[in-house]
Amino acid sequence: MPIYTISYSTQNTYSTLSKESVLDFLVSPTNNSSQEVIESSFEIYPDTPSYFSKNVFGFESIRFRLKNQPEKIEFKFNALVDKKVTNPFDFLSIPYEEERSFIQSDAFGIDHFPFLSLDKYTRIPADYSCPVMQEGESVFDFLKRINQFVNTQMTYDSSITDVYRKLETTLIDRKGVCQDYAHFMLAILRINKIPARYVSGYLNQGDNIIGAGAIHAWVQAKIPKIGWVGFDPTNNLLEDFHYIKIAHGVDISDCPAIKGVIKGAGENYTSYNVSVKEQIEEVNQ
Repeated sequence: MPIYTISYSTQNTYSTLSKESVLDFLVSPTNNSSQEVIESSFEIYPDTPSYFSKNVFGFESIRFRLKNQPEKIEFKFNALVDKKVTNPFDFLSIPYEEERSFIQSDAFGIDHFPFLSLDKYTRIPADYSCPVMQEGESVFDFLKRINQFVNTQMTYDSSITDVYRKLETTLIDRKGVCQDYAHFMLAILRINKIPARYVSGYLNQGDNIIGAGAIHAWVQAKIPKIGWVGFDPTNNLLEDFHYIKIAHGVDISDCPAIKGVIKGAGENYTSYNVSVKEQIEEVNQ
């Protein structure tokens, strides 16, 4: 099984000093059936007490409270993660009629209500022609089609720094970053009554892979009788062992890498760096 070394660092610079600030970092990979955090560590400058806090979906963040805040705050996080090798195509689908019955049932909709709702990040304008499932098309085939569709409808533009952009703006500009691709796909799936959740995490770097140099975003969709299956519309790929999950939620508002409250005036500037490296086992000759 591949083991990845993950390094995340960020530096916040403030134009004016504040009396107090509280910062949350949601950057630690979660433990689940496909991955295990072997070890992790973090540090912050200036040194200050920290504690752990869980969000509504149970994902753990690292929280700091600083008084008499300095002009610059630095945070570093490191982890070693063991990933299980999985094949996203390795499952047995159920008949089309049974699958459609699940999706259209009230019970299915109630059970997955949070991941079927639309808000400012996932609301498609009324005049937009949204793709729909075709008669006889399986959920998995539809998911693959939409994954490719979203990938072709936008141009990746790393200069966009507003991670909280509305989907309406994204569709007008026809460009964005991984969060925008994910929100667009979430919207289409939810309109078609397929529960879908926003996922944040790390992506193992590779040739022609977009988003590996930052915390990445992708989508997990619920396939009846199968479970949650991941899709990355930014790269038109399915989630496999190269994807290291941090958290999931309804949209980006549930999964920001950093959020906080600052008591004071002035602006702040953030820079960050992400590195994901696979450990190479040495072979005895």
